[in-house]
Amino acid sequence: MSEIKLPPQSSDVERAILGAILYEPECIDIAIERLSPEMFYMPDHAIIFSEMIACWEAGVPIDQFILAERLKDKGNIDKIGGEIVLATMLAECASAAHIKIHCDIIGEKYKARQIIAQGNLLITRCHNGDESCGVVNHFNAELDKISDTSKASEFTLPADYVPRTHEALAERAENQTGIIGISTGIPKLNRIIGGLQDGDLIYIAGYSSQGKTTLALNFALSALKHDKKVGFFSLEMNEVKLCERLIADIASFDVSKIHYIKPDSAQWAKIAQAAEWLSSAPLIIDPSAGMTINEITAKAKRMQNKHGIDVLFIDYLQLIMGDKGVDSRQQQLEDISRGLTRLKKILKIPIVVLSQFHNPKDGNIKRLPGMTALRGSGAIPQDADIIIFIHTPGKDEFNLIVEKNRAGGIGAFKVLFQKEYCRILELDDTY
Repeated sequence: MSEIKLPPQSSDVERAILGAILYEPECIDIAIERLSPEMFYMPDHAIIFSEMIACWEAGVPIDQFILAERLKDKGNIDKIGGEIVLATMLAECASAAHIKIHCDIIGEKYKARQIIAQGNLLITRCHNGDESCGVVNHFNAELDKISDTSKASEFTLPADYVPRTHEALAERAENQTGIIGISTGIPKLNRIIGGLQDGDLIYIAGYSSQGKTTLALNFALSALKHDKKVGFFSLEMNEVKLCERLIADIASFDVSKIHYIKPDSAQWAKIAQAAEWLSSAPLIIDPSAGMTINEITAKAKRMQNKHGIDVLFIDYLQLIMGDKGVDSRQQQLEDISRGLTRLKKILKIPIVVLSQFHNPKDGNIKRLPGMTALRGSGAIPQDADIIIFIHTPGKDEFNLIVEKNRAGGIGAFKVLFQKEYCRILELDDTY
């Protein structure tokens, strides 16, 4: 008969933590930084720690007698084994010196239990015949969440961050282009946002057919011209259509009319040259439709590990599938937006996401958009580092509006949209 193994846990270490807090109540600060009640394996220990946190939040002193009375009032004293348990914990503690190490041990045990639980779920889903790619992507996403479980981070002292800040300022001072990150290819936009910067979540928002994909491809092409590696998730358009647009821009030829306007030899040469350049460019496209945020996260990590991408584009937010267990599309989009925030922290590169405006009730899409136009787009206003609106108030009028810039200024200006070349150019006059 095989021996039944308990999940990873240490009730003795849990008791040591609780005893240390009773012995030296100030230790609660260290514990709260690193642990939450659900990280305790023993239910009675979780109840005690939860009540200790409640005392801390209320500014109530933590000792065995106050704790016992509060647990009695809530009907929890018997659940922990009575007042004697608190007295024993305190009596067993000789010092609180090792509480930080003990908290880290319990945190690791908790992570191990979570991984085992996900592994068991993985086995169950495989036996149930669930689609393998979806199972793997969900498992990878859950592992990412588990790896982010650690609550504590060490304080950073000036001796560490001031020199790095000074170095960054010196680099920016020497760089007269005003670009800190990857150039967008639009000088005015670079001056406002400093380019596409690592760790930024950037949204391009506009109504349908107003040039969102064109603007994103312009950004991508600029990155490629600066020897950057680009990842592109296209949930709406296949890779051939995207490539046609890039060739139109590079070769200055309207490829949409090629079926009835035959290019001359000079134009064919430009098209061939553009195609040759793109064939060796580090542009990695995934045209899969109907992906979830977990699938995108898993694929993006593989893109970075295999190809070392410097910037990622996602076209577009509303086509990302939500969790089937969540009925509200608004809640799904909020979860997707939060997932994109996690992804930028994992990849540590700029992520540019396209989003479609919520149609106004009166149907007037020429009105100047505001944050209300993002209603129905999840948590974009809160999660975004930069939001760029596309505004087309009239025929042949095309404006870019930096509506939000967490690290700098905002602004707006006119641009020229050469639709036939899938190209956006800066104009001199301001908006």
